[in-house]
Amino acid sequence: MKILKDSIKLNFATIKSNGLHVGCGFIFKSHDITYCVTAGHVIYGNKYDIERSIEILDIRGSTIKRFEQLTFLDFARNHDLALFRLYSEVENIQPVTLCNSITNSKLLSISYMKPSFLKDSFFLDNVKFNDDLESNQFRYSTIPGAFNNFHEDAYGSEAMEGISGSPVLLCTSDNSIVLHGITSRIPNGGVLNFIETRDLTVLKDVVDSFEFKNSKDFDCNHRLISFNRKLIDDEKFNLWVDEWKNLPGNEEYYGHLESKLETIHGDSYKAELPKELEKIMIGDACIKNVIEKDSTLFESYEDVIETAERDKMEKYVSSRHEALEHYNNVYQEHLDVINEDLGRFDLSRTDRKKIAQYNVATWMAVCNLRFSKK
Repeated sequence: MKILKDSIKLNFATIKSNGLHVGCGFIFKSHDITYCVTAGHVIYGNKYDIERSIEILDIRGSTIKRFEQLTFLDFARNHDLALFRLYSEVENIQPVTLCNSITNSKLLSISYMKPSFLKDSFFLDNVKFNDDLESNQFRYSTIPGAFNNFHEDAYGSEAMEGISGSPVLLCTSDNSIVLHGITSRIPNGGVLNFIETRDLTVLKDVVDSFEFKNSKDFDCNHRLISFNRKLIDDEKFNLWVDEWKNLPGNEEYYGHLESKLETIHGDSYKAELPKELEKIMIGDACIKNVIEKDSTLFESYEDVIETAERDKMEKYVSSRHEALEHYNNVYQEHLDVINEDLGRFDLSRTDRKKIAQYNVATWMAVCNLRFSKK
């Protein structure tokens, strides 16, 4: 994903009028001719009642001095798109595949945008198709809270002014750039986390040599769908971590977990942190969906935990190896207790492991399991 994002940045453009940032755009080549596409109202205003004199700037902030406007007021009013041909050379432009709007909700997209009040551009991740509106207009949903907390908690339509013309691109497993829409607006003041976009295939009316890939070619790509499903799983995990960290009483748990893992793994602990957090997340779901649904099982489980937490789990270690050994021993001993004390219940072997892993990772976070350097 990092490679894809780095490539996207190279084709990103910002648009200014009288020195003020008014929107964004995306640069691409077709048959060795360079173009820039943006939203039509970036040029003609939200009510299509003005015509701005604009500057197009590349990602380095350099002004593209020679360009020609290929679409005008009627086209902007009908399709909310504007197309320019660029004559000045733009360095390091990446290959772009044009596509009609992606309407398969199993496929994720990404946008790169710059609001007027923010100094830097940022990525809007995990954008999913929501609804087919009218003409060339589509609606997509974004992650919760995507457009608030940017500027004094103002919502999108105010805080995110200046993002019109931002590209909407498919999240691809091979890091290829697939441009399938241009952001036109944020409806509902940003409260419901929607963006509305414009499909680009109408640009063939202006440049008939443009070639568009059919989005159905991606709809049946199982490898791509699997890749996108993993991104969705990552999103759910990150949301869970944020929620877990901010629960009342959990404020210090993340830091405790980090310090324990650093003792075990040294500088590589950051790679292990998500694994432990995932154990807590999966185990928490197992407790709620399996343990708590059986009152007798739940009472027995509570007894096991109460007994385990009374045991002394503190150890001073002189090496990472000793710390890891202690961690593994505590886990194995606890798993043995669960297998013995909860053996009469219809618990799968996998569920028993989930519970043991959950408990040990949680104990590290709350400091019931302690090990520190001698």
